[in-house]
Amino acid sequence: MTPLSQVVLSLGSNVPARHEMLMAGLVWLREHGLEGMRCSTLYTTPALHPGKPEYMNAVVAGSVALHRDVLNAALKRYEAACGRNDDMRCRGLVPIDIDIVMWNGAVLRNQDFQQQFFQIGWTQINNSHDATH
Repeated sequence: MTPLSQVVLSLGSNVPARHEMLMAGLVWLREHGLEGMRCSTLYTTPALHPGKPEYMNAVVAGSVALHRDVLNAALKRYEAACGRNDDMRCRGLVPIDIDIVMWNGAVLRNQDFQQQFFQIGWTQINNSHDATH
């Protein structure tokens, strides 16, 4: 049995149904083993590239009994099942993007970690977590 690992995920979508895509992603995470889930509010941020639609984002923290590579592969399969493909990439549309930003306290995606789209939600989770302890 794999021990529980602490994970922090960044979720984003810039399609017209972005709210629904994020909500479905949160349900999927819960149903696929994310335990003790703490989630920021859903919030919008501008696209990193000018002329692209704004994103709706969330940051989620929790524990998983999966190896990091197994979780990442499952996330990428979910993204593809939700329509994330080359055609959408060419059009600048992201139905759902879920990235592992932190794993057991280590920052894996430093560029994402520093971006506004992550820091807004990460700050919310940390502030709510600190308030409960």
